[in-house]
Amino acid sequence: MKKLIIALLASFLGWGCTSEDDASDLTLFITPSALAAGGGEIIRFDIEARTRHDNITRVEIDSFDASGPRQLFTDEPRTQNYTYQYMYQTPDVAVDSMQIELTFTATDNLANTQRRRINLTVRNNTSPLPEKSGIILYSPHSGKPDGFSLVTVQPLLCATSAPEEIDFYLYADPDENPETLCRTWRTMTDVRFAKANSFDYAAASKSSLKSYYASSQRYNYISDLANDDIVLVGRESEAWGVIMIADIFDEEGIANDRYRINIKML
Repeated sequence: MKKLIIALLASFLGWGCTSEDDASDLTLFITPSALAAGGGEIIRFDIEARTRHDNITRVEIDSFDASGPRQLFTDEPRTQNYTYQYMYQTPDVAVDSMQIELTFTATDNLANTQRRRINLTVRNNTSPLPEKSGIILYSPHSGKPDGFSLVTVQPLLCATSAPEEIDFYLYADPDENPETLCRTWRTMTDVRFAKANSFDYAAASKSSLKSYYASSQRYNYISDLANDDIVLVGRESEAWGVIMIADIFDEEGIANDRYRINIKML
């Protein structure tokens, strides 16, 4: 009887150790590039799985949101080590934001399974962008702020600012009368401009601005500016914002020559 009890105890302890080892037989790691994005944007997921057995038989990705469950991806790698970059395009949403749960599952040839769940927030990209209005840029001959930073969304004085801060500024042509307000903007950074007077500034959204900017011819300066002009601004191929020129005041002298602009930023 004593030998039987010892044998049963050993058997029980041995099973417990095997169970603990099985828990680490298959590992799954998921690294997202972001946990929030606008509708239609891309989030990258770095997937890494490893098994101590023969191979990983299946990798799956499923989503769950207000519309219900959906299978996004399946793979059958048949290898011990598996790495993959999954590019997930977020859906367009009609509400201000929506929560989406993504479930990543890996299974090996002995039916060991690991799951990882990641919650994402998807924002509505069609909502109107907020506006900052009444920004004043003065003539470069006035001694007042004549440049602008897209990073701080603030005017600045070019004479006392570092070049890398000056995303656009009022250009002063040395061959023109300083009392005539210049109608050209230039940049000291990698900002690009596109005049887009047919763009719907009032209804500007993240998606409409990105789309219009991507299809526009872009330059490192913009000229012949006038009241009500719409100017798209960005860095190379990436849209950053849209500017509406509300008023251009070219008064007597140089002290109060100025632009009044409104801007919407992504």
